[in-house]
Amino acid sequence: MICLSEEAITRSNSSSSAPIIPDSSSGVFMIKFHIGTPPVQVFGIADIGTDLTWIQCSSSSNNNNNNIFDPKNSKTFRNISCGSDECGLLDETRCGEEEQPCDFLSYYRDDATVVSGEAAADTFTFDNNNIIISSNNSNNNDLAIFPEVVFGCGYKNEGKAIYTAVVGLRQGPSSIVRQIGGSRFSYCLTSSNVSAGSRIRFGGDAAVTAGPNVVSTPLKKAYSFDAPNYYVRLEGITVGDKRLQFVDRMTPALKRMGNIVFDSRTASTMLPSDFYNQLESALVNTINGTGKRVPDPRRGPAGLCYAGAAPKDYPALTVHFEGADLALPRESTFVEVVEKKGVVCLTFLPTSEFPAFGNIQQRNFLIGFDLQNRKIDFLPTDCAKVH
Repeated sequence: MICLSEEAITRSNSSSSAPIIPDSSSGVFMIKFHIGTPPVQVFGIADIGTDLTWIQCSSSSNNNNNNIFDPKNSKTFRNISCGSDECGLLDETRCGEEEQPCDFLSYYRDDATVVSGEAAADTFTFDNNNIIISSNNSNNNDLAIFPEVVFGCGYKNEGKAIYTAVVGLRQGPSSIVRQIGGSRFSYCLTSSNVSAGSRIRFGGDAAVTAGPNVVSTPLKKAYSFDAPNYYVRLEGITVGDKRLQFVDRMTPALKRMGNIVFDSRTASTMLPSDFYNQLESALVNTINGTGKRVPDPRRGPAGLCYAGAAPKDYPALTVHFEGADLALPRESTFVEVVEKKGVVCLTFLPTSEFPAFGNIQQRNFLIGFDLQNRKIDFLPTDCAKVH
């Protein structure tokens, strides 16, 4: 068991890593880290669509079973005021006088969930080598310790999804990437049945080494959003030997901009309805009635689902981004849905919102986000072997 000393708390590493573990019941991935002094273990949802990391905190007016961190017990915790530079870095704040607490607000539209509380700073600790962290003792090179990390103490959590912590991995100044990793991070998401998970890396060790199997796509701005999300250009999807061209109906001046966003919190890939229909039809025509089709328990009669196992003869899918062709593992096309045991469904869904590339299609690729060089790198990898 490794513990932390006063001296260790002043140290920080340019490179760090942490376990990232699938939660099969919800389809998200959890990052394990510690906060405070003494350190408290936290499992936070990995979210590349959010900047601010927040944790459900306890207070005199909020004591429930979802609280996982009591700031009164941490000797390195401090509040952030409205007049501070840190408060100015946050996206959604509600402030009055400079001396008042810097209140934050995080809204998750897909889950109709709102989290609010106060911004603060405390020590974050990452275990680079799967060690056990405790509170009594000494320096250790396997720990990456970052004092004064800005985060949100969530005191109010309302909506359909009650989260306990979210780790913000977006590109904004308050994200954990910018605060501890500088301009680079990578992760390798395992299949949902791999309970041990894999690792997420920040800083210099997060680079995906160039090689013959590495492909890259440039990061883009989005034509209708100014948020610092990870936008890229989707060019099409090949089903077997048939390529479906993605037509986004943008003007020539906008063709250079992003038309799909990477999303780690959403499991399925969301496509515009007309393009989704082409994909579904191409798969159905190839499967040719060898599976027993059933209604989609996620969305009613529509959708592509089968009773029992997935059809044996469905073709391979290749996703074409600008400059990068991703041959998807077969297990990322159909999965058993949590809504009904014994039913497998296509892991792509139609949407009227902005398209999103979900975490199922990202699994078993080492994916590197390089903010400085404005690109995303991909390397096919058995992520269960990445420790």
